[in-house]
Amino acid sequence: MKLFKKFLFIPALAVVALLASCEKEDVVKVDNQLAGTWQLDAITYGLSQTTVRGAQLPYSEKLEFSGTTYTVTRDGKVEDTGRCYTGESQKEAPYKNAVIYPDDNSYQAYEISEGRLYLYERGTQGSVVADGSVYEYKRQ
Repeated sequence: MKLFKKFLFIPALAVVALLASCEKEDVVKVDNQLAGTWQLDAITYGLSQTTVRGAQLPYSEKLEFSGTTYTVTRDGKVEDTGRCYTGESQKEAPYKNAVIYPDDNSYQAYEISEGRLYLYERGTQGSVVADGSVYEYKRQ
């Protein structure tokens, strides 16, 4: 009987070691505050700090976050769509929160305040965008 237990113990130990060595997948988080449709309401240009609103905007834009996907519709046509998640930004940008776009390895820092979404200029992960524009959206 001891020999039988020994033969069971060794394969069981190997299975446990194999499972323990497997890489864990990153947990994908999405900030529930982003969910829904947002309408572009203003753009503040980086260098000049000029803000344009309403009829002065160069285009109309809707941004929709649904689960781990996003869609950008500009002037009634789908401009961009893909996967996204949110995270506390430590290496991506010097901002607290960021939307991470894994399909093109970019990020976009954001803030939500008083029912408005402020998205900062999108950039490559690991870079810092200086003097970029700020896009202000209102919830639809």
